[in-house]
Amino acid sequence: MEGHGENTTGSPKGEPTACIRKSGTAAASIEFTSVLNGEKSPAGYLEEKFDVPSYRLSLPIGIKQSDAFFNLLEKLSETPLPHRYEDERRRLVDSYVDGHKYVFGKKAIVYGEEDLVIAITAFLREIGITPVLCASGGKSGFLKKRLEEMVPDLNDLGIKVRDGVDFVDIEARQKSSSRISLSATAKALPCRGKITFRSSVSDSRFMTDSEDNGCIILGTREPRNCLTES
Repeated sequence: MEGHGENTTGSPKGEPTACIRKSGTAAASIEFTSVLNGEKSPAGYLEEKFDVPSYRLSLPIGIKQSDAFFNLLEKLSETPLPHRYEDERRRLVDSYVDGHKYVFGKKAIVYGEEDLVIAITAFLREIGITPVLCASGGKSGFLKKRLEEMVPDLNDLGIKVRDGVDFVDIEARQKSSSRISLSATAKALPCRGKITFRSSVSDSRFMTDSEDNGCIILGTREPRNCLTES
């Protein structure tokens, strides 16, 4: 629990091997995953080999999951939540209220790495956006089950879940629907007439909207006519 409540900056080169060697003496391990099984889990290994208690949480995106993370930190460290985080939470709640009239009822397609898709989908429901499709190239077999746990009304809302799919599959699904599409591993590129997201995958592929229908989608080619009138 070193550094809890303090401003810390991690090394850009990662943790030194000396710190990794000490991980077997840790008071606890926290891992952010919803789909990693115990056999492949670093925290599971430490618990099995060194009796280090392990705790598994979803990625702390949004209020509910961030609360779960901070509550666990308070429990493990026996330290109350620093006031600055309480202030940040209050400001976030206020932002939710202010933004509700703009985002409530909007539709989205979410795709990316499985843990990110799960966390982003839960966050979107938290602010009133309804995903129509949640997809990932991952094949853990846990995507739908974990989404149902995080989003209890998943099936009632008719949210589709697909795993083991690629960008071509997603693009085909999107073309049949005028939806906003969000990538769980992307950043927005502003452009005239449409919005394109750049994927953070290593080969820097793209999806672009071939028709100016107000959708936000991703594709497998370089954006065309992005900065010019359609």
